Amino acid sequence: MTAPALVPGARPGATLAASSLLNSSRQIGASLGLAALGTAAHERTGAALTPGPSPTGTRSA
Repeated sequence: MTAPALVPGARPGATLAASSLLNSSRQIGASLGLAALGTAAHERTGAALTPGPSPTGTRSA
């Protein structure tokens, strides 16, 4: 599929910019959606699955 077919309302010289904007918008929307789902999952499970502070005297590698 060519770029004009993907972005039908764009002028012939602006298809690359329109396609880039469309792809960026999709990626931003996906990341915001995933963040919202992660927040909702954390709110639903509460502190049950959230790790607490490490015990005194232990160090992480």
